[in-house]
Amino acid sequence: MEGLIGSLMAVLPVGCLAAEADVPEYLRRYKLPEPVLRPTHRAGDFDSEMVDCPQVLRWGDRWLMQYTASTGSATASASRRART
Repeated sequence: MEGLIGSLMAVLPVGCLAAEADVPEYLRRYKLPEPVLRPTHRAGDFDSEMVDCPQVLRWGDRWLMQYTASTGSATASASRRART
C-alpha cells in the first residue's frame, strides 16, 4: 500500500496536497451531523427514493442546489432555488 500511495503522490501536481491549515476557512469542507436533503418518500416524486451528490451553486444573485435523485426505477438531476 505504501508504494501505491507514494506513486500517487509522485503524479499529483505540486500544491494538490495542501494541508487544511493552508486553506481559507470558507473553503474548508465539513460534514453536518444530519443530512440537509432527504428522499421525500412520496409516490410520484422524482426524488422519492434517493438523493445524492448535492452541490450548492451561485447563479447571479441566486443560490441553487443541484442534486441527483431517483424514484427507484429512474434517475434524474435537478436544480432547486434556495428560499431566502
